[in-house]
Amino acid sequence: MATSVDGTKKLAIRLEDGAMVESVIIPERDRYTLCVSTQVGCALGCRFCFTGVMGWGRQMAAHEIFDQLYQANRISERHVTPVVFLV
Repeated sequence: MATSVDGTKKLAIRLEDGAMVESVIIPERDRYTLCVSTQVGCALGCRFCFTGVMGWGRQMAAHEIFDQLYQANRISERHVTPVVFLV
């Protein structure tokens, strides 16, 4: 996990097949917003994004997507809401 100066937390999560995905917890005044990955890798290739530089991998299974929410709630002081799905 990496935390920025504004409190945003970037989580790197290893999946069962060894693939890595990112989730981001964004603190706001009265809540946390969670951005979850729905695919392994990305075909866009944005250089600032770890997922983008990986290239395309595969679509994620529902339990892999849900686990990102579980992990974020486990480390947060309060439940995350809303959840944003990155596709």
